[in-house]
Amino acid sequence: MLDQDEAPQLSSQPWDIANEITIVRSWNRWLTRLLGRAPRIVVAEDEAPILESIVSWFNYAGFEVHGVSDGSELCTILEPLLCADQRGWGPDILLSDLRMPGIDALGVVEGLRYAGHRLPIVVVSACTDPLIWARVTRLQDTVFVAKPFDVMKLHEIACQAIVRVRSNPDSPPFPAPLPLVL
Repeated sequence: MLDQDEAPQLSSQPWDIANEITIVRSWNRWLTRLLGRAPRIVVAEDEAPILESIVSWFNYAGFEVHGVSDGSELCTILEPLLCADQRGWGPDILLSDLRMPGIDALGVVEGLRYAGHRLPIVVVSACTDPLIWARVTRLQDTVFVAKPFDVMKLHEIACQAIVRVRSNPDSPPFPAPLPLVL
């Protein structure tokens, strides 16, 4: 079992490409050891440039990425992937925009939790409604990240969420509420 304290951390140093590459490669090696394979992420985002940016970043970071552009498509692909998780083929994390055409991410997340799935979820949104924030942060194993976000920080949050659930699957869900990440 890997010690969570050994996980890579973002540097407080000023940004530079060499530092970024080092951190991303460290997370990739660490998660690959934990999972025994490349980490898998489903990204749901209705704004094409943002979806493309997130998918490109996580591909660069060594993830197997499946991107979708609306809530209905998310439900369509998520159900078989979660069923496949019983055989070890499912996603390790879901990263979803809160508001999308079709079904919003909040409904999807609440449905997953109601069904007992521990899939870690990162919800991103420009929504400023504190009631929505409170609703999201009450959901277990779920982190809320406000837009605009730093993709490097988003990557770190996703990696940490995977580690929390996968390194000790018998542990209780993340305590609620989780901190709001701005």
